[in-house]
Amino acid sequence: GWKDYIKNCKLMQYDLTNEFILFPKNLKREHDKVMKLVKVENTKKLNRLIEQKHEILSKLYEFEYKDFFIAVAKNADEIIKEGQNLHHCVGGISYLEGMALGNNNIIFIRKKQEPSKSFYTMEIQTSRNKIIQCRGKTNDDMTPEVEEFVEKFKNKKLNKIHRNKAV
Repeated sequence: GWKDYIKNCKLMQYDLTNEFILFPKNLKREHDKVMKLVKVENTKKLNRLIEQKHEILSKLYEFEYKDFFIAVAKNADEIIKEGQNLHHCVGGISYLEGMALGNNNIIFIRKKQEPSKSFYTMEIQTSRNKIIQCRGKTNDDMTPEVEEFVEKFKNKKLNKIHRNKAV
């Protein structure tokens, strides 16, 4: 309602002394318009934060084994697209915020023969460097081959990173 509209107007730094902004003729239309703008601005901020982490995370998680390799999202848009491609919830705002704030990292497992095609998505809790989940299309569980890859990744990369953090 109106309180929500005013809160978002403040976020967008609208002039709330202007009565046309404060009391719009069509509250629903103006509310929806400002909500879209807030969403766009939030996505831009999340994009910037995730882009800043890309190079570091790419080096940190660089790994390949047999037919697969790890790819790190370049920005929020790639994570959103991953969720859409695989029909799972990783593109949701909580995942984007978690990654932007450093609570978790979203990384992709790709096939070497199809490096740009979504395959599996992995979520890593950064504080413990622990895999929270790894899901394929429509939240499918890992195949035995992907499970083997994830196990090697965990042993060769994550456990090593965790030990180095502890020192």
